[in-house]
Amino acid sequence: MWVVRRLLSALGLALVVAGLVAAGLPVAASAQAPNVSGVSISSNAGVDSTYAATDVIGVEVRFDQSVDVTGTPQLALTIGAATQQANYASGTGTSTLTFRYTVATTDVDADGISIGASALALNSGTIQIAGGATAANLGLGTHAISNATAHKVQGDVPAVVSVWFLHPTRGVQILLANLEQADSVYGVGDRIRVAVRFSRDVSGSGTPQLALNIGSQTRSAPLCNSVASFLIFCYTVVAADSDSDGLSIGANALTLPGGARVVAAGTTTDANVSLADHQVTNNVAFKVDGTKVTAPFVSAVEYITAQGAVMTQAAAD
Repeated sequence: MWVVRRLLSALGLALVVAGLVAAGLPVAASAQAPNVSGVSISSNAGVDSTYAATDVIGVEVRFDQSVDVTGTPQLALTIGAATQQANYASGTGTSTLTFRYTVATTDVDADGISIGASALALNSGTIQIAGGATAANLGLGTHAISNATAHKVQGDVPAVVSVWFLHPTRGVQILLANLEQADSVYGVGDRIRVAVRFSRDVSGSGTPQLALNIGSQTRSAPLCNSVASFLIFCYTVVAADSDSDGLSIGANALTLPGGARVVAAGTTTDANVSLADHQVTNNVAFKVDGTKVTAPFVSAVEYITAQGAVMTQAAAD
């Protein structure tokens, strides 16, 4: 009897639809729920396939049709033994949603990031078919990711997060809100000072070097000071130096000759010294004119550490 009732019900529905069509009336088709059609980690972990602290991991979730998003859905990333939530960032109205997560210093995954089949969650938001109310199916199914070896995480490794030029005549003045001073021209005898900031406090041993591209010449600036998460490199301009386009610093400019090291403060964990996205190309605010003679520097300056302490430092150090 159950089978007979189902057949009669289906037959009745078909007759109703046929009648509406014959009468020229519209028939609304039920919307097919969007399904996940692909998942990929879209960010670049660098040449060593490893994210450091403050790096942003980006993941794209693709659906088989366009979707609308409200709120902030989340995608769970398995990083080592921990689960971290990547927040929805963009893509509403399209078929591809982007999620992002910023690596913390406690994140470590030597095998590669994983994303489980049930990683996508609404987090009080919605993901629905574009222009409609049909909710998307959130399961990743066969598109789940297991140990993406091109996307490892080493959050406890210090990594470069910014590169700054310091004013040529104002000493080692580390003011975290505003290091860079504009429209500076270094003259003969001026010291070019470059502050390389890491994602956590570091210390240097030996003599790390920073290569500066001054015009057609490459000059080596040795480490001359360190403050909390900053390493400061200094080079004194000579008469032969000239750069009217502005100083440049390449992605691999920071080197560790003769066994020099940069490590996380208080540990033996070596820093990642690649400047990567923080390389400098022709910074027109910092030029060099070796024929220019400037007044002597101040002999000492005050600076503020990352911990907020006011310190006095001889400019010659």
